[in-house]
Amino acid sequence: MTKKKSTPDTPFSDKTEDGLHRDGDKLWIPLEGEWRNVKHKPEEVVRQKLIRHLNKALGGLRETAKLDFANALFSPGI
Repeated sequence: MTKKKSTPDTPFSDKTEDGLHRDGDKLWIPLEGEWRNVKHKPEEVVRQKLIRHLNKALGGLRETAKLDFANALFSPGI
């Protein structure tokens, strides 16, 4: 049985240079509340760095707006 990874205490890390929680090839996706394998997905790493930057610049996003924000930001055709 695979050990389930724990949820980080904070959405972003103060312990890494890019501010993202990592565990091997897994990256914490705070808007989704899950760990995701990003070994062959550099675009997901860039997306999370942008979300972290905006979160920091805006002083945090309200819980209810997080998913709508991510969907609007990364929807095709915008």
